[in-house]
Amino acid sequence: MLSVPEFIEVRNPDKPQELLAYCWYASKGREMLGKARPAGKIFSVDGKHAEEKHRLAGLVYKLFGFSIGDRTLPQRTLWTTTPTRAQWFTGEIHIVDKSILPTTDRSNFVENEWREKLYSQACDAISSTLNREAQKISDNRQAYETAEKVKKSLEQYQKRLNYGTDRPGGPWRLENT
Repeated sequence: MLSVPEFIEVRNPDKPQELLAYCWYASKGREMLGKARPAGKIFSVDGKHAEEKHRLAGLVYKLFGFSIGDRTLPQRTLWTTTPTRAQWFTGEIHIVDKSILPTTDRSNFVENEWREKLYSQACDAISSTLNREAQKISDNRQAYETAEKVKKSLEQYQKRLNYGTDRPGGPWRLENT
């Protein structure tokens, strides 16, 4: 199950009305409180080996429909801290500005001022957003899991109070009395 995809715009710092790129991303989801919500942890799909399971973890640059680099390129170019947080998501960074050109082998972008603008602005827009989002997902998941444990404990106490037992087949007794 995927969480609902979200979008991030990467704007030209010299002309904020112009886009350099836009990003869509999603994380693994699970049902919590009746809704599909982000679950956190490294994004994975079905597979036999770790490499196969994590093949869609992280973001990938796209230009004219082609992938530029692999899913480690955005992680290396945009994340200065907590790079593993990039792997909590799957998605694409679509380059819109035609001044940002790929290298011949499509492993990166041509080194120029436009690439630097892209990396700088995308770092500010994408990695900071996804780092905050990952922390929020982690906090929410931990709160949900804690609430589920407390709920189970309360249900057991309620059984004890209502029926005198929380075990099938016999009344509840205080141990060592």
